[in-house]
Amino acid sequence: MCPSDDFSSDAILPDGVAMLDEVLKQMLADKHLSSDSEEAENLAKRLIFLYQTGVREKGLLQKMAKAA
Repeated sequence: MCPSDDFSSDAILPDGVAMLDEVLKQMLADKHLSSDSEEAENLAKRLIFLYQTGVREKGLLQKMAKAA
């Protein structure tokens, strides 16, 4: 198998991107953080990681990202 053959399994489709964006914006607003802060970047990375591991429910994403 070529590495490029596995790319689609890691791809986040537009609906997923929209949901992650919504969750991130809500969490940033709750914490009064700027979207260009280092903490915002780390939070976005955690959300993407969780999504890629199979977490698709907004509330669970928020809860798990806060706990990390």
